[in-house]
Amino acid sequence: GNKTTKSKPHPEVFLMGADALELNPNECLVIEDSIKGLEAANTGGFFSIGVGDDTGLNIADAVVLNMSNMTFERLVGLLEK
Repeated sequence: GNKTTKSKPHPEVFLMGADALELNPNECLVIEDSIKGLEAANTGGFFSIGVGDDTGLNIADAVVLNMSNMTFERLVGLLEK
């Protein structure tokens, strides 16, 4: 985040992360608890999961109340929807 010049909802921070991992945005998952973060993920072409009970998070591809019971299998299930 210290190397970005644009803040969310611009997708720069996520695009830089994907680039550093040599991945395309559609090969990445963004897990966010803010509307601006989800807007950035969606604009950048990332799959997004919103975390929390804010109704504004429904712009995510999937929404969960919290991550406390998240398992790999459940995460894969969310991605398959």
